[in-house]
Amino acid sequence: MLVDYRHKAKAQFDVLVQEAKVQKDNFNTITTAIKPLLDCVDIEPAPRPDGRQQGSDTIIRRCKAAWENFKNFNRDAVMTAATHALAVVQSHYPSVDIQSISGGFADGLSDAQTQQLEDDVEDVAKVLVGDIDLFGETEAVGEA
Repeated sequence: MLVDYRHKAKAQFDVLVQEAKVQKDNFNTITTAIKPLLDCVDIEPAPRPDGRQQGSDTIIRRCKAAWENFKNFNRDAVMTAATHALAVVQSHYPSVDIQSISGGFADGLSDAQTQQLEDDVEDVAKVLVGDIDLFGETEAVGEA
């Protein structure tokens, strides 16, 4: 009876070991695929002094940090575009109360009306966004 129990326990242990190997192989495949991209968007950590590879927790931390950095960049880009657009509006119409714009669309507009307003200004918005140098690619006035 005890031998049978040990045999079953050993079989279950072997299954768990095999599943762990599969999970490790899957993680290594993902790490191999994502590391080149991650190296482009996140600073690669310094090599370990003992020469061993970085642990899986390092890759996971880098992925989380890269995601947060990406979200922050997008928030900053939206803020830059909105600031630019409002400044252009203010430059043309100094009497416009920019604070009232922060409340959203004027009261009483339907969803269809607000969609039409957005459709009407889309081409101008593209031009305004094109004026913003988010990536530092404009070398000097008039040059790109």
